[in-house]
This record gives sequence, structure tokens and C-alpha cells, in this order.
Amino acid sequence: MVVQWHTNGQQRLLLLLSLLLLARIAHAFLLPAPSPSPSRLGSGEDQGDFDTLDSDDGNDPPAAPSDMLARIMQGAQQRRASSGEGGDWAVYSSALRGGVVLVANPAVFLAGPPAGLASRFLLPSDLSLGLFSSFGGESQQAIDNLANILPVVLLLGSGSGGTSGLVLNRRTGYLVGDLNVDSSGFKIQPVHLGGTGESDGIFMVHTYPELERATQVTNDGLFFGGNYTAAQELVREQGASSSRFKFFIQQTLWAPGELKREIEDKVWYPAQVSKDVILKNRGREGPKMAKPLWTEVLELMGGSFLEIKKELYENKGRRWTGEGDEEV
Repeated sequence: MVVQWHTNGQQRLLLLLSLLLLARIAHAFLLPAPSPSPSRLGSGEDQGDFDTLDSDDGNDPPAAPSDMLARIMQGAQQRRASSGEGGDWAVYSSALRGGVVLVANPAVFLAGPPAGLASRFLLPSDLSLGLFSSFGGESQQAIDNLANILPVVLLLGSGSGGTSGLVLNRRTGYLVGDLNVDSSGFKIQPVHLGGTGESDGIFMVHTYPELERATQVTNDGLFFGGNYTAAQELVREQGASSSRFKFFIQQTLWAPGELKREIEDKVWYPAQVSKDVILKNRGREGPKMAKPLWTEVLELMGGSFLEIKKELYENKGRRWTGEGDEEV
């Protein structure tokens, strides 16, 4: 196969990331498979349970916004999160446990992430706004592409071996129908790369508590795992929506104590995020791309988090990269 090497630098970076993702897919599905596991799709078995992570070692809550309307909106978001209401909402979380979503702090990731972070999330070691400046990355689409690279991770749980989660915003380019499993009911659902931690099979999150051994991870009704065959029957025979399922290969893993240190170093903004935001289809909407998950979560959190989003989109992150008034 001949690959055209584009002169546009942004396309080169996206191609590099795509090749890395394809390599992960090949490792998971094209190489000799490991021994069967209950988590393997198509086996008819369950994906199993996970322990919960419960700690109050998160970042200090952000300062309340000074604008009256912003304070009212933030209060409404908090009430919706507390009640488990549907719709689009996200709020800061002072506790760290299964179901919490970690949103990347761009000040860490765009100023040149540490090697451990870069390898865990398949990022170039020299990722920064300066890298994108050489690609002429000033357009809305260019910044959206950068926001899509900033990881957003759903925490699943923690045990003696460490903490696990799923990266929510890494599409592989494959569909469930492309995999060597019975894909009826889910043929056109995208497969996401949950992380670089090796795991057997494929994971799913969804909104259907009736699935046997599905485990609730958020208070508004997002569930992890369950019986895959039963999920297919739910879609084919009982009218369940396949779009309320999200599929992943591999997962993100932290060694014991590693995530706690990252939280203390403010690598992440912990948040409670509604199931509707997590499961939203972020494919292309006509001629333009859908809003990146990282961007939408910060907008919904409001206050100082909205200012962080604006720093990236309006000021191109100069404050983080130390490039002053230079064009980036």
C-alpha cells in the first residue's frame, strides 16, 4: 500500500497517531489470541466486576465564578449531577472513585508531557502548541484536533494491582463489524482505544441495567460490562438502541499510588459527567466535526474550567507553552 505523505504538518501528526492506533488494533486482534477470558466479546460470557476507588485526594475545588449568571448555571449543573438527571451536564468532583471522569490539564500535556504520560496515551513526546504552530494550526478545526488528542478517561475502579480506566476520546477507525466476533446488533458501532494497558477482548459501557452482571459506574445510570450475547438480543429483539453502547479495546492502567500522585500534581481535572455526554456520537456532523469531548466537558463545568477552554481556543495556549506573544 502506498501512503501519500502530506506536506501539511497537522495531517502528518494525525497520520502518526492513526498508525499508532492501528498497531494497537493489530496487537489485540491480528496476533495470536491469548487464552479465552470472560471479557472476550462473542463468548457469551460476562465481563466481570471491578473494585471501586474511593478517595478524597482530588484537587482543591476551583474558585466560584464571579459572574452571577455563571454561578446560577454552575449551581444548576450541581443539582442535576446530585439528582442523576439526564441531559448534558458536567461538574467538578472533589472525590475520586469509579465513574469519575479525568479531564487532561493542558498545562501539563501541552508543555511537553512526561515520558510516562506520553507513552500511556500514545502522544508524541514533543507534543505542544509549539509543535502545532509549525503546522499553521490557527483554525478552529486545528484546535479541535488538538483538543481531541487531550485524553478524557472514565475511571472504572481500583484494587491491589492499581487503578483502571477507559480513554473515552480515542477512536480507532474500526467498527465492531470489522472485528472477528459476532457483531450482529453492533456492526456499525465504533471501537475506541481504551488505553495502552494490555487486556483480553473488548469492553463496553452502556445504559442498560437489565444486562446480567452489568455494574453501575455513575449515579445517572452508566453501566460497565455485562453479558454481550444478552446485549445483542436486547438490541435485535427488544428495541434497545445500539448507540447507547460504547466499545473499547484495552484499558488505561495506573500502578498503586500512581494516579494519586498525578492528581496531586494537577495532571487531571476530576469531574462527574452525564452519561449522555459520555455516550454522545462525536463523528462528523455534515461538513464539520462534532465538538471534542474535552472541550464540551470543560464548557459544561463552567467557571475557571471554561476559562481554561478559552485559553486554548482563543489564546492558543501561550500561557502554558511560554511562547509569549509569538504566533502559535
